[in-house]
Amino acid sequence: MPLRPQSIVLWSGFVLAAGHLVFLGTLAWLLLFGARAEALAALSGSNGLPGPAGQPPWWTLLARLPSAPAALACGLAGILAVSGLGVAAVPLVGRLFRRTSAPELFFLMLFLASLSLEVWRAANLLFHLLPVPAAVASAATRAVLFGRLFGLSCLLASSLYAAGLKYSHYPAAAGAVVLLAFTLAAVQPVDATTLAPSFLYGLGDPQGYRAIGAALAALSVASFLAAALIRHSPRFALAGAGAALLLAGRALAGYGASPAAAAFGVLALAAGTYLFVRQIAVYYLWV
Repeated sequence: MPLRPQSIVLWSGFVLAAGHLVFLGTLAWLLLFGARAEALAALSGSNGLPGPAGQPPWWTLLARLPSAPAALACGLAGILAVSGLGVAAVPLVGRLFRRTSAPELFFLMLFLASLSLEVWRAANLLFHLLPVPAAVASAATRAVLFGRLFGLSCLLASSLYAAGLKYSHYPAAAGAVVLLAFTLAAVQPVDATTLAPSFLYGLGDPQGYRAIGAALAALSVASFLAAALIRHSPRFALAGAGAALLLAGRALAGYGASPAAAAFGVLALAAGTYLFVRQIAVYYLWV
């Protein structure tokens, strides 16, 4: 059974992830059905109910979307699939974690919970359409960056524990991961004038961000391979393959609005989760 502080961390992550799904539902309704607000605006104008200074209500801005409704729906569906996968997988992995208390599974669950922060891509699109300060709009992009860097750091922590790290206070280690991801996301310059197809603002130093992500990903996979040698078990090499699928899936699902990329990304995330969990379960429980 996990210790109480670990349970608090995991339940907090699950509640946060589930709350983001509700948030996404509200955003999707606004974005997908905003076009109907044009007719409502005309009716409200005839009834003497226009917006401030005689302008249509703010939600009519949603009708002037920078992409076709079909592309927008596909993008939102991809965000929903990724976030939903994380919310559904956390309690399933948690059942196994209660039997083993394996740190690899603890940090995997935090990685899965971090997928819910992709919802802020939809929020970023909404902020882009509304007259909000650039600092507020760019905060949504930073929230997504934080989620991705936090997920990468969680996989790295999981691999380090697999390779033999002995520090047993998992919540404190998770706090250090949060601090690292927050710092890296906060120092990234954001260009609030350019909106990418992924509904994120451009970065002032995209090469630096990619280098950080590539380094964390490479260290994670390499540490699992090292764990296979240290523990004399090929299970950890296969877990490393699962981690590679998780990394590839998140990249495919998160860096574009293409339906094909989102579909392959979600499949890779699901396959990576199964492969990772299966190998850890076999090693610790022989199930």
